[in-house]
Amino acid sequence: MSQYDKFTKSYFKLRQDMFRKQQNKEFPVVLGLLGNIKNKKLLDLGCGFGDYAKVYSGLGAKITGIDISGNMIEFAESQNIKNARFLDRKSVV
Repeated sequence: MSQYDKFTKSYFKLRQDMFRKQQNKEFPVVLGLLGNIKNKKLLDLGCGFGDYAKVYSGLGAKITGIDISGNMIEFAESQNIKNARFLDRKSVV
């Protein structure tokens, strides 16, 4: 069990608030660097709850998300994000 697994629920609330505040500033910069991501494969390390995967998938990218927290991976998977798959650290080592 990772340290994140111990406080997943409280981190989810904090992360959602932070994500909304960052979204308008961060995504234009990142997407400016990446360019058109339609049909591209993106690796989301430390994907957490799948927030970024959801946005990038909506723009046509294929996402592989990896996180050390099994609880966060379960949550990301529960969102049924199109063209996204999620793996915990045990799946990749």
